[in-house]
Amino acid sequence: MTYNKIDDSILDVSFFEVLIRPRTYSNLLYLFLLFPLSLFYFIWAVTVGSVSLGLIFTIVGFFLLYIFLWSLPRLMYGIGFLTKVLVGVEMPVVYKPHVEGGFFTKAFNALKDRRIATALFYSLFIALPFGTFVFSLMISLISTALALIASPFVALINWAIVGNPVWFTEAFSWAPQGVGIVLTIVAFIAGLALLPASLHISNRLAILHAKVIRWSLIR
Repeated sequence: MTYNKIDDSILDVSFFEVLIRPRTYSNLLYLFLLFPLSLFYFIWAVTVGSVSLGLIFTIVGFFLLYIFLWSLPRLMYGIGFLTKVLVGVEMPVVYKPHVEGGFFTKAFNALKDRRIATALFYSLFIALPFGTFVFSLMISLISTALALIASPFVALINWAIVGNPVWFTEAFSWAPQGVGIVLTIVAFIAGLALLPASLHISNRLAILHAKVIRWSLIR
């Protein structure tokens, strides 16, 4: 089976149509899950890898290193399965190592498998930086957009309960009367534009990461 084609039709939807596409929200969930997964991958690679290398001249260290190298591509196939389900990018989800020969032959053949090296590189240098960046970016964009959209409603509720709030009066004391209301409406419109823009960004980041994962899994 070939994995050359990626279904990126979600990138071609109109600006506001992205709000009603289910794939948009599965991509967003995928990006949010990357942060805890990438943190686990990094801790696993650093902790188990360093311990196994430190004990490499002992029987325990040898088998720990073997288990560590055995786990790397399988962890990548786990995130590959998640990518296939949430992002919709077709990719291999079953790891098929070399099976011929005895134990040491299999171990030697496994070391020549590029997927182990790419899984280690991903776990150490790509997963955590990308996961942290994406998680922080999407939380910032979406929370800002929702806050801007909610701003006129918060102001109206506050006005209905308190009357003319002190904070609202002081915040726009420098401006002519009515400017605060205009700015609140502008913030609402900006939020309506920022929310779909943020979802377009999340779709592109999800597809980009899916391409990296697919490249790592294809031998």
